[in-house]
Amino acid sequence: MKPLICLRKRFFLCLLLSAACTTTGLFGQSGNKATFANPLLEAGPDPWVYKHTDGYYYFMVTKGDRLDLGRSKTLSGIGGSPEKTIWRKPESGPNSKAIWAPEIHHLDGKWYIYYTATDAKNDGDHNRYVFVLENASPDPMTGAWTDKGKVNTKYTGLDGSVFEHKGKRYFMYSAYVGPQSRLFIVPMTNPWTLEAPEVEIARPTYPWEKFRNREILDGPEFLKGKKDKIFIVYSATACWDDN
Repeated sequence: MKPLICLRKRFFLCLLLSAACTTTGLFGQSGNKATFANPLLEAGPDPWVYKHTDGYYYFMVTKGDRLDLGRSKTLSGIGGSPEKTIWRKPESGPNSKAIWAPEIHHLDGKWYIYYTATDAKNDGDHNRYVFVLENASPDPMTGAWTDKGKVNTKYTGLDGSVFEHKGKRYFMYSAYVGPQSRLFIVPMTNPWTLEAPEVEIARPTYPWEKFRNREILDGPEFLKGKKDKIFIVYSATACWDDN
């Protein structure tokens, strides 16, 4: 699993890189000069991009009522690439409303999509969880997606993500603990089941991480550093506020 770039939360996906870069895997080419246009997507909340060994960049964004999957040979080409609806929310049940923050990963030879949802008949943060779909096809644009259910997190929450480090797989998410959204990490026994215990790795402490009566950290993502260093990037404060 080697996610190239993980740009999270409710922002348009833009590529702001130096004009000196001419890597064909990132850009479209015009002679010897790399060219691309911003924004890459006119609308793309919760963007996720994953580069697979087949040479494609697979991308997903929040659509609210469904999961769409697209792919492109270049990162700059995702805006012009067709997307395929691979799953739609059911009319009822625990994952029947507010389909947010999808991520596609290739784990143990299969494809998995993690997404956030709540129950249309009892919606809200008190009933919001991360769910998982599985596809055994070599090509995620084909084959059947199987519902593996809700991830067994201790708290309600959103923005689930996975990563591997030194042969061990971990799950991270933003958990609702009282008025706060805190970041937790926990080992996994398989791509849809967590081990115990969950460990809190961050909570809102600074003024810029708080919005009125809400204290919010969300969208945690793993970044691999040099010499086995681990970095977790995240979003802070309310996604609906300009601050």
